[in-house]
Amino acid sequence: MNPDSNNASHHGGLNKVLSKLSTTEKGSSIVLLWALIVGSLTGCVGALFQIALAQIATAKDMFFKFLEVTPGLPLIGSIVLSGVMVFIAFLLVRKLAPETGGSGVQEIEGGLEGIRPLRWRRVIPIKFFGGLLSLGSGMVMGREGPTIQIGGNIGKMIADIFKVSKIDAHALVAAGAGGGLSAAFNAPLAGILFVMEEMRPEFKYNFLTVQAVIIASASADIVLRLMVGQELAIPMNMLSTPPLSSLFLFLIFGGVFGLFGYVFNRLLVWTLNFFSNLTGWS
Repeated sequence: MNPDSNNASHHGGLNKVLSKLSTTEKGSSIVLLWALIVGSLTGCVGALFQIALAQIATAKDMFFKFLEVTPGLPLIGSIVLSGVMVFIAFLLVRKLAPETGGSGVQEIEGGLEGIRPLRWRRVIPIKFFGGLLSLGSGMVMGREGPTIQIGGNIGKMIADIFKVSKIDAHALVAAGAGGGLSAAFNAPLAGILFVMEEMRPEFKYNFLTVQAVIIASASADIVLRLMVGQELAIPMNMLSTPPLSSLFLFLIFGGVFGLFGYVFNRLLVWTLNFFSNLTGWS
């Protein structure tokens, strides 16, 4: 193939991306202010979520210590308490907001595509309290799912309250989702990259919407740190710099873990398709 044609193709692709990024609606820069509000509210809710989880864990520890006077009672109490919490969370989700039952990421992606409604009046409280009950019961799940879905619905809430345009509402939902991930791990860059990578097919790129995501992710992290402190979400010890002769091991590790991730995702999709094709399974 002619190198000149390759260069022309690359330049054409770059120009197309830049043209798409520079496409904005006149007068819609106010969305950056709404993004700041969305991010701040998401950070506040994320902080309250973490504080409440810590309080639940403390209360459970005190309750189990009280039961230690009788051998075997803490185990029974743990099973009963966790079962009750999960059952209440199940009822909340099943009866009031079924869309809060999963991680919430798919619901936000569906909302961005316009194929799923974002019922923020129900989703925000149910996801908050249902997530507290589920995580507080000891179930293995992360707090990023609840905060992502809550953040996206906060974006929808602000869009509805201020009656913004459709494209601005789309940007606020994506910005809220990014702010939610940022608030989950004190990681604004992770929130930004989450929207850029995970929601790439659904996210409408332009300079304004990208700025909205950045502002929401940063403001969510700032508010979270002001409320819960500067502690790392995953504390790690400082490690010494590895010698250059061992760097090839990291390349091998990356390839092995990438292969594991690929196999896991393929098996996960296959399993979901297998059960969805069985009659009587949902």
